[in-house]
Amino acid sequence: MSVVPLPLSRTLRPSLRPRSLANPSFPHPAPRVIRVGLLGLGTVGQGFVELLASRHDELARRHGVSFQIECVLVRDVTRERRVRPDAPIGADPQEFLAADYDVVVEAIGGIVPAGEFVEHVLRRGISVVTANKALLADRIASLHELAAASGASLRFEASVAAGVPLIRVVERSLATTTVARVEAILNATSNVVLTAIDREGATIESALDDARRRGFAEADARLDTAGYDAAQKLSVLTWSLSGRSLPWNRLEIRGIDDVTAIDARRARALGGCLKPVAVAELLGDRARGYVAPAFVPASHPLAGVADA
Repeated sequence: MSVVPLPLSRTLRPSLRPRSLANPSFPHPAPRVIRVGLLGLGTVGQGFVELLASRHDELARRHGVSFQIECVLVRDVTRERRVRPDAPIGADPQEFLAADYDVVVEAIGGIVPAGEFVEHVLRRGISVVTANKALLADRIASLHELAAASGASLRFEASVAAGVPLIRVVERSLATTTVARVEAILNATSNVVLTAIDREGATIESALDDARRRGFAEADARLDTAGYDAAQKLSVLTWSLSGRSLPWNRLEIRGIDDVTAIDARRARALGGCLKPVAVAELLGDRARGYVAPAFVPASHPLAGVADA
């Protein structure tokens, strides 16, 4: 039996005109203000300030939040900077650490004094966001314990694989998965250089110069080419996957500085290529691993990861 709708009276008939989103009788709630403390105003810190400014309206509209930088701690307040936030900039750590924040963004880099600042903030129950892989590789277990004890959050998505959302996938999707082995390319600079050596027969020096011109290598790229950057990331990734400690300075580490075009040709002749590989094996309660340029068969997924 079909259902016949009853006719609506004029007073009950719905209006065909869309209600204006700007109707003052339906005001949008004011965005929640999140107070931010910023440690460091170098390249990363200034980029963070620019990002917040450029996405301010979008964040308020889509997520209902407004980030407000309350204070910035720097080493030298007189230094010229391309970007300056609309917030006090000081060089007194005690004054900065005594203020109230909802979250502190660490953009100093290195282990000291960044580690002491982050520990102090976490003890106060203030959440921390950092991309400092050196600090995390050195203290991630203890920092995590401090955060758990105080109820704060420690977020470090950008420390491994940069813009690839890897850590959150590990924490959520792989939370109940047992991972026995990790094979990865974790340093873009080294991969860019080896790609140029393989494709063009370039030398390490010319490949690095080209990578710098293209923005894929620092002026001093030794941490990248020596394998230390990848080793620190592997240490952080291993802890995130398994909770096991894999100190980066105890890994077997070999950089790409000795790789030549002859090596690349020989790898091709064998049906593969050379890649800057980071490997970790998670065995029982132990973890072991290495970082080195390695022969990768053409059938391996990492063989197709070229350039940046």
